[in-house]
Amino acid sequence: EASKGHPQAWGVYVSALNQAGKKSRARQAIQKAPVTASTRQELMKLLSSDNAGSSGNAKEREAVETVMRHLRSDQIEQARETLNQVLAAFPKSPQLLNLASVTALQTGDLTTAEVHASTALKLDPGFDSARSNLALSLIRQSRPMEAIELLSKGADGRAPSPGMKVNLASAYVRAGLFTRAEE
Repeated sequence: EASKGHPQAWGVYVSALNQAGKKSRARQAIQKAPVTASTRQELMKLLSSDNAGSSGNAKEREAVETVMRHLRSDQIEQARETLNQVLAAFPKSPQLLNLASVTALQTGDLTTAEVHASTALKLDPGFDSARSNLALSLIRQSRPMEAIELLSKGADGRAPSPGMKVNLASAYVRAGLFTRAEE
C-alpha cells in the first residue's frame, strides 16, 4: 500500500526501517516516496522524532531544537555555547555534531567543522547534510579534490542530492575543472 503514495503507510514503513537500524534506507525511501512535498517533510520529521525517541532522550532532541533556534536567529555564540554543553552529554549525536560543524563553518573554524562533520558522517553515513558540510569545509581549506570525491557519490551509491550537486560544482570550480562544473 505504501507504494501507492498513502502517507500513513509510508510513515509506518519509515518507522519500521528506522527501528531496524536502517536510517539511511529510511531517508532514501522518503526521498523516493510518491508523496507530496509537505508529506515528505512530515516523514522527515517523523524520522527525526523516531531517532530522538529511539535514543530515549528528550534532552537531546530539546538540545537540537535549541541550537537550531539560535542558528536561525544568527545567535552563533549562543549556539556554540549550547553545543559545548550538550556535546559532552551526547558525543555520538550526528545531529548535534552536524550543527557543531555548521557553527564552526559560520565562524571560519574549518578544521573543527571538518572534524565534527566527519564524525557525524561516520555515525550516520546517509546524513547528506553532514556530507555537504564536510565537503564545504574541505573546499574552504583548498582541498576541492577531496570534496569532489566525497560529493560525487551519495551515501549507499545513490545519486547526490541537489544541494550536494551545487557544492560539487563549487568544488569543480575551485579545482579549475570548469567544464565539469557546468555539467
